[in-house]
This record gives sequence, C-alpha cells and structure tokens, in this order.
Amino acid sequence: MKIKELIIYGYGKFENRQLKLSNDSLQVIYGLNEAGKSTIMSFIHSILFGFPTKQQNERRYEPKHGGKYGGALFVENSNHEILKIERISGKRTGDVFVYNNKGQIGNEDELKQLLKGMDKSTFQSIFSFDLKGLQHVYELNREMLGKYLFLSSIFGTEAIYLLQDKLAKKQDDLYKPNGRKPILNSLLTELKTDRENLLNAKAFEDEYHELILEQKKLEQHLNEIRSEKSAIQVRLKQLEKAAAVLPLLQQKQNCLDELAKLPAPSEFPENGLFRLEQVVAKLHPIEGQLQTLTEKEKRLINDLKALHVHQDDVLQDWQNVHSLKDEFLLIRQYLTESETLKLELKQLQKKIDEDLLYLFGSTNEKEIEHIQTTMIMKEQLKQAVKQYTQLMNQKQWLDEQFERAKETLEESEQQLEKLKSLSIGKQKRLELEAEKSDLEAQLEKMKHRSDVIQQKEQLKSQMTKREKIVQKKKKAWKRVVFGASMLSMIGFITLIAFNQLFYAIVFLPLFILFLMLGPKEDELLHHLKEQYDQLENSLQFVNHGDVKRLEDKLEQIKIRLLKEEQILQKIEVEAMNVENKERSYDRIVSQYETWERDVHQLQEHLQPFYHILKTTDEAAPELLLERYERIVQCQKQIREKEQLREKLQHIKEKVRQFSEKLAPLLNRYQITSSHLEGKVLELNEKLEKAVSILTSLDHVKEELKEIQSIRTYVQQEIEKLLKSANVSTVEQFREKSVLIQKRKELEKQLLWIEGQVSSKGAISLKQIEEEFDLKTINTEESKLESALEELSRKEEASQKRLAETKVRLQNIEDSGTYSELKYKFEMKRAETKKMAQKWAVYAVAKDLMQKTVDYHRANRMPKMLEKAEGYFRFLTGNQYTSIMLPEEKTSILAKRRDGVYFHAEELSQGTAEQLYAAIRFALVEQMSERIKLPIMIDDSFVNFDHERLERSIQLIRQLSKQYQVLLFTCHRHIVDAFHEQEIITLSEN
Repeated sequence: MKIKELIIYGYGKFENRQLKLSNDSLQVIYGLNEAGKSTIMSFIHSILFGFPTKQQNERRYEPKHGGKYGGALFVENSNHEILKIERISGKRTGDVFVYNNKGQIGNEDELKQLLKGMDKSTFQSIFSFDLKGLQHVYELNREMLGKYLFLSSIFGTEAIYLLQDKLAKKQDDLYKPNGRKPILNSLLTELKTDRENLLNAKAFEDEYHELILEQKKLEQHLNEIRSEKSAIQVRLKQLEKAAAVLPLLQQKQNCLDELAKLPAPSEFPENGLFRLEQVVAKLHPIEGQLQTLTEKEKRLINDLKALHVHQDDVLQDWQNVHSLKDEFLLIRQYLTESETLKLELKQLQKKIDEDLLYLFGSTNEKEIEHIQTTMIMKEQLKQAVKQYTQLMNQKQWLDEQFERAKETLEESEQQLEKLKSLSIGKQKRLELEAEKSDLEAQLEKMKHRSDVIQQKEQLKSQMTKREKIVQKKKKAWKRVVFGASMLSMIGFITLIAFNQLFYAIVFLPLFILFLMLGPKEDELLHHLKEQYDQLENSLQFVNHGDVKRLEDKLEQIKIRLLKEEQILQKIEVEAMNVENKERSYDRIVSQYETWERDVHQLQEHLQPFYHILKTTDEAAPELLLERYERIVQCQKQIREKEQLREKLQHIKEKVRQFSEKLAPLLNRYQITSSHLEGKVLELNEKLEKAVSILTSLDHVKEELKEIQSIRTYVQQEIEKLLKSANVSTVEQFREKSVLIQKRKELEKQLLWIEGQVSSKGAISLKQIEEEFDLKTINTEESKLESALEELSRKEEASQKRLAETKVRLQNIEDSGTYSELKYKFEMKRAETKKMAQKWAVYAVAKDLMQKTVDYHRANRMPKMLEKAEGYFRFLTGNQYTSIMLPEEKTSILAKRRDGVYFHAEELSQGTAEQLYAAIRFALVEQMSERIKLPIMIDDSFVNFDHERLERSIQLIRQLSKQYQVLLFTCHRHIVDAFHEQEIITLSEN
C-alpha cells in the first residue's frame, strides 16, 4: 500500500489542509519543532486504525477551533487501484468509509481486509519506526537492552516483555518458594495450623480411637482373606497352564519323529539353493555376451575388408597422415599468409608511388635509389635544423631580455638613492656603538651577581635532596647490619654447637670485614657544599646598580644600531644589484652580435644538404629534415616490397614440397577430392575409420577371452556346489534343497511349541509331565473353586462390618468441635487448591509464551537475523561483521571486525540504535511476505555520525525501491542529503 495524498478536515493544529506526496517512494517531511510532524504521523495512524478513545493515554488531536474532526487518505493498493479512506467523528474510534474507483463505498471490514487484519499497535510497532523502544530501555535498565532488542525483533515492541513481567509478578504475588506475604504462602501456613488443631481435637474422643482400632483389625482380616484368595487363584492358573501344555507336548514329539527321517543340514551347503540360482543366473548372460561378441568380431572383419586397405600398412600410413595433417596446418597458414602478402604488396606499391610523386613529381624509383641517407647525414641535418630553431628562439629571447634588463636597471638605481637618504651617517653610528659598549660593561657586572644568586639557590636545593638520599641510605644500612648481625649470631652459635670451630673462626673475620665496608661519606654532597661556599664568597665582591634603567637605555641603542645595520645591508645589496644589472645589459648587447655571426655560418653550412636532397635553397631549413625523413621512409618501403616478394616465393616452394609428400598416399587410397584440404581430410577420415575398426577388433578379442574365462569360473562354482551336496545334477540339488527347507520349517515349529510351553507360567515342563494328567487337573480345580467361593463370602461380611465402622467414625467427626475444625480445614484446603490452580495457570501461560519465543527463534529468527546482519554490517561500514543469538541467552551479540564480541548493552548509544534500526528493517522485510505498508521513520538517526548517517540514507533509498518510506525530521543536515523533489517543508504557521 502507498499513500498518495492527505486531506485533513480538522486534526490538531491543521484545518482544511491538503498534503500531496510525490510519486517517489521516498518522502522527507521536514519541519522545525511545533511544525506538525508528529500531528501528521498521528493523523495517518488515526485514519487507518481509528481515533484514540478518551480512556486511552494517546492524544486525540481534536481541532482547536471546533471544526470537523477527521480527514481522508488517498492510497494505492497492491492492484494499483486508488482508494479513498475517510474517517470522521462518530462511534468510539470514528466512522470510516472506503471509496474505490467505481464509486462503491466500503466500511471497517473492507479497511481491515486492505490492512490484512493488522491493528494499530502492531503497525506502530513494526512500520512506525522511532527510538521510543530504546529510550524506554535506557530508562528502565541499560543491562536489559539486549533482551528488549530480542523481543522487539519478534513483535517490534516491548509488549511481550511487559506481558512476561506481568505474568511473573502475578506468580510472585500468589506464591514464592521462600516467601511469607504471598497469598498462597499464607494459606499454606494457615492450613498447616488448622490440620494440627484438627488432630488435637480428635485425640480427646476415646470411642473414636476404639473404632479406629476395630477398623484396622477388619482391614487386616480382609488383607489375609485376599492373600489366601490370591494363592488359590495362582494354583488355578497353574492347573490351567498344565491343561494347555499337554497337547503341545504331543505336537513336539510328532515333530521330533519327522525330523529323524530328513537329511542332516551338514549334508547341504549353507544357502545352497540361493547360491546355485545366483551362479546359474550369471551363466545365462555370459552365454549371451559370448554370442554377441562373436557376431561383432565377424562384422568388424567384414567392415575392414570393405575399405580395401592393407591391414599391415594401415597403422604406419595413419601415423604418416597424422604427421602430414599437422604439417598441413602450417601449409594452410602459408596459403592464408600468401593472400595477405599479396594485398600488402599492392598497398605498399601504392604508398611508394604517392611518396615519389610528392618528392619528385614522378613514380620513377630510380630518382631515389642513389640518394645517400646515412645516419651521419641525418645527425648533421638534425643538428643544423636544431641550431636554426635555437637561433630563432634565441633571437626572441634576446629581444625580451633586452627590454627587461633596461627596465630593471632603472628601478634598481632609483631604489639605491632612496636607501641612501635613510642612513644616519658614519659619525653618528660610531658614537652609538661606543655608548653601547660602556652600558654592556656596567650590566655585565650587575648581571653576574644575579646569576651567582640563582646558582646558589639551585645548589642549596640539590644539597637538600642529596642529604635526604644519604639519610635514607644510612637507615637502610642500619637495617641490613642489624639483620646480618642476627643471622651471623645464629650461624656462629650453630657452628659452635656442631663443633665446627674452624668455620666459626673463618666466619668471624668475614663478618667484621662486612661491617667495615659500610657506607662512607657521600662525595657528591661534599662537592656540592664546596661549590656553595665558593659562590657565597664571590657575592661579597659584587656591587649593586640600577639594572633596569641601564637595560632600557641599552635596548634603545641596540634598536637604532640594528635599524642602521639593516639599511646599510640593503644599500650594499642594492648597489651590487645595480652593478649586476649593468653587466647583464652589456652582456645582452654583445649576445646580439654573436647571434648574427651564427646565423650567417649556418646558412653556408646548409648549402650541401639542399643539393643532396634535390631541392632549392629557398626552402626553409626545418623542411629539409621532413624531406630527408620522407626519402628514408620511401627507401624503406621499397626494401620491404622486395622482402614481401621473397616471402611469397618461399611459400610457393613449401606448398610444392608438401604436395610431393602427399601424392603417394593419395594414389594408394584412391582419394578423389579436388582441393588440397579436401584430399587431406578425406585421406585422414578413411585411415581413422580403418584404425578405429582395428582397435575395436582388438577390444572385442580381449573381451571374448575375458568372458570365456568368467564362464569357466562359473561352471567350476556349479560343480563345487553339486559336489558339496553329494549330487551329480542340478535337479537333484534342487530336490535335496526342498527336503532341507522342510527340516528348517519343522525346527521352527518345534521352537514355537517350546516357546508356547515356556510362556504358560512358572511350572516346569518336567513337573507337568510327571505330576499332571487331565483327570487329576479337573478334580483339583473343582475343590479350589469351592474354597474360593467360601473366602469371597467371608470377605463380603468383613467389608460390611468395616463400612459400618467407618459410618460410625464419620458421625463422630460430624458432631461437636471436631466437625467444625474439619469443615474449616476442608474450606481452607479448597481455597488453597483454587489459588494453586490459579498460580499454575500463570505458570503455564508464561511457559507457553516462552515456548512461542523459542519457536520463533528456531524457525523465523535465523532468516531475520541474517538480513539484519547484512544491514548492520552496511550501517557500521563493516566495523561489525555479524549478529549472533546464543541458545542459552536472549541477548544479542555483535561481532566486531577484530573478532571481539559485544553484548547489546555494551555497545555505544549510536551503535545500539544502528543495531535496532537493522533489526527493524529486517523485520519489515520479513513482514512484507504478508503485507507491504508505508514505513514511517521519526528522527531515528540523530545520534549517528556523518559516515553512518550517509549509509543509513543509502539503505533507506534501497528500501524505498520496495516500500514507501516517510521520513520525519527537524534536522537540516539530514534534509540536505535528499533531493529537493523528495522534501516537503512544514512551516510553523
């Protein structure tokens, strides 16, 4: 569906407003804040799905000035029909009318059919694209972003997420495993208390206990009767088994008698008949193949005779023809090349005649034969022409240089006079320099004191730092000495304790030497103190002065001298410049004279070239080189013509030699083709056919030999089978196989009889054969049945007494305090059961919803994620390469290009929004299988950088090829990325 036009009767700030969209599928609606973008977006929602009711939290956008509420949309459906959807105020969500091209009017049902049953919430969730979902997640908890994106990928909204939370909350309100306040927890606690009270009330009734004891005795007596009945029933089943097994034993004996008459299985090979049939089945096709190959051999011999070839010479002649065939490829190239050479020769002769006419006015090649065109002459001519060109360029350059030198010389002389007028004079400069020297001497003495004071402060700081370091070293040494002393004492005592006096004596001097090697006086600190004392002494001989005043005066003098120095340098440079320009001017004048001499010498040098090239000296020198090159080209073409003639002669000789080699074979095999290529092909075809027949004949003979070998092997296999069965013919073998098969069937029947006997019960076969016959079985069965009837009567009487006892117990329980407690307990238990069922309903609903999520993830999610992954990769410029959803989690993982995985909540806000956008676009595409509706995007790219914004716009353009896209924005930089015809600008008024 595509929206073509909006007509607003009255909606929010808009009244009687018409908004026509462009024919392009992409439409940008731009406006500043309060311009009405959100109003237009809500208007589209309301026309398609109804006005918000007063009970809902959405704005209704009723007209501010009391006009007509509603409007219409002109849309194009999937059949390219234009429909008008009009909705005005009326019932709860407004009255809707759908007009088609034929003037027919529909209602809400036709609109629902157009929208494929989609409701407002689903449309806003899937096709109305904004950042509401992400912003809501950040307000709740950033860690929940991954789960929200997953749920949005299913339905496009947080609806299922809120529903799951609601179900979980209701479950927790009813029951928690370790809770106290939930309703079901409280009911269970009260039920436990009521049960305890009920048991306490029951304990005070003596009669109740006596009845309980009687009830237990009756129940025990009934159990004894039932046990005795069970024993009788077991014996009856044994008797039934014995009666059923006796006929089977008779059948077993008959089978054993039959088996004794049949041959033993060892006298016949395993699967003998099957193996024989297989071998015999192999023999029939082998015989058929032998007959077919014999006939094929005869046919090939006849075909070879029909070709009238000598069988002994065929292979040698075929090899020769094959070699000649390869050589013919070169001959054919020669023939083709011959035609090309003839054409080139003709074209070359035409070029030679044209050049001769241009140079000499005739086509006589003798005019050009004796003209010498050596490399030396060419170089001399090129040098002469080059010199002439250089002289002409030099003349032009000299003219330009003369004018420029004259002009610059005059400018330099004027500049020199101006600089001289700015100088203060030599005498004044000497006075300033003397005064400068005096001031510098005075300042040197004063500045020396400042430097000494500064050095003194630096030394004092260094001394302080060094003293701290020395103190730290001393403290560390003391700790080392203390530790070493303790260890030495322990070691010394240990050595004495173990009578190691020698080692103890050696160890003691070593320890004393270690103590002597302790830290000495720091040399650097001593050196710093000496320097400090020297600077302290030097400060006593320096006098104070007015340093600031002298420095200012010295600075002024330096500035004046510096300016004078700069002026003098400029005067000196400018004087040198004037001198250089005067020399340049004189040099240019002398170059004019040199140029005139060179031109005269060149004209005399060119006279021999005019004669050799047969032209007059009136021609310009630069034309001589062109004439020389044209003559050289013409001579070269004449030589090429002679080379082409020699090639043609060589090709004719090669063709003649090939024809002589081919002639004997053509005569031998009676080749009648008229063309050379046809002869070669016909000869090759005839020999190839003969060689093919010979090859096939060899193959047939080899196959005959192989098939005969197989037939011999099969016949041997048949003889082995007959021998193993101790028979002489195949028919005897088959008859013996029938007897063996009958034996196997009897053995199977015997196994079945034994199985039937085993399945009849726990009595052994030996016991049945020794103890039972049909007469004794019938007598015992009668006695046991009579005893079983007597026990049934006793059981019935005991059950009657037990029922009376239970009735009396019930009457006691129904009366007095016990009955009240019992009633209260049962009521509480019923209420608890009801709450437990309610909790189970919530649990089942939550479980079904989770299964729905799992089904979606298993069946639809992979396809949607694959598409979203492509969009996300494009939006991030391949910074993120894939999207994953692990089975054990609902949070989406994004894989960066370097292989690092990020949960959705770990992404930056902009990247998370790009992931959200990619999933929404993929969801829209998946939804398009059922319906295509306009996509409305409301400022969803404000957090994108310029590169990802550009990719987002490219993606929107790509989507607009399949869907209508309405982009609402208030940002100018986003609008600038679109064409003017794609933009509608809303003013504040």
